[in-house]
Amino acid sequence: MDRLQHIAWLGMRLAVPTDWEIVRHAVRPEKGRLVLVDRRRQRLQLSWVRTPTAPDLEQAMADYRSRDVEENPDRTFSPLASVGRWRGFRRHEEQAVLTRAGQFDPRLRRWMEVVVEWPDGLEAILEEKVLRGSGAAEPDEHSAEWRAFGLDVRTPPTWVLQEATVKPADVRLAFRDGRRDATVRRLGAPDAWYDGDLEEFLHKQVVGAKVRASAREHNGHAACLGESRLARSRLGEWLGMGRPRLDLVWLCPAAHAVFQVTTRARGPAVPPEQFVVRCCGQGGGKR
Repeated sequence: MDRLQHIAWLGMRLAVPTDWEIVRHAVRPEKGRLVLVDRRRQRLQLSWVRTPTAPDLEQAMADYRSRDVEENPDRTFSPLASVGRWRGFRRHEEQAVLTRAGQFDPRLRRWMEVVVEWPDGLEAILEEKVLRGSGAAEPDEHSAEWRAFGLDVRTPPTWVLQEATVKPADVRLAFRDGRRDATVRRLGAPDAWYDGDLEEFLHKQVVGAKVRASAREHNGHAACLGESRLARSRLGEWLGMGRPRLDLVWLCPAAHAVFQVTTRARGPAVPPEQFVVRCCGQGGGKR
C-alpha cells in the first residue's frame, strides 16, 4: 500500500501517495485548484469556489456524467459509496477509472470537487484513503496550517497567504497581515551552495541595511537571528528609523535544507518564532 503524505492548503487537506507532487496551485480562497501528478501523468485535481449556499450536488454530478457521455458514448459509470462528506461517481473507460466527488463546507462557504485518475484500474483501498483524508481541515482558532512543497508551517490565524513561489530547491510562502508581511523559505541542496556560515548567509540576504546578527538555537539546531531596519536613506538607517526586519535562519541536516523566516512591519517588529516551522520534528518544530 502506498505511503501517504498530508497536504494542508487554504483550510483544506489532502492525503495522497508520496510520489504525487503539486504542479499547479492557487492562493485565492475564493476560487482555485491544486493539480497533482505522479512520474508519468496527472493523478488528482482538487478545485474549490466560494459560494454562499450549497450547490445541488446531484445535479452537478449528473451534468458531469452527461458531458462525459457527449465526449465518449462508450464511457460507463458506477456509483461511489459516500466517504465522509464526499458524494460522487466513478467513470469507466476501458481499463481507466476516474473518481469524481464533491462536497460543500458551510464553515468555509466553499464548494470543493476532487477528481482522482486511475489509469491502470481502480485502487479501491487507496481511493478510500485519499477521499477520507481530504476535504476541509479541522478548524483551529489559534493558527493556520500550511503543508506543501517540503514546507510545514503554522501561522497566526490572521495572516493571509499572498504568494507561493516554487522553484527547484527554493520554496517561499509569503504572508500578510495588514501592514506586516512575512516570508517562510526552504532552500534545498545546501551541500551545493552553503558554506556553513549562517551569519554570512544573512548578510547576503539583507540588501541595503545594516544587520545585527546573534547566534541562538531553534528547533534543536544552531540558528542565527538578524535584526535590521529598512530605511529610505542612510541617515534614516543611522538614526534607527525605518521598518524593522527580522530574519531567523537555521540549517536542518535531517531535512537537508536551510530554513529562513523573515518578518517586516510598519510598527513593532514581528518575532519570526510566531511562524512555527517544522523541519525534522525537533525542538520548537515538533507538533
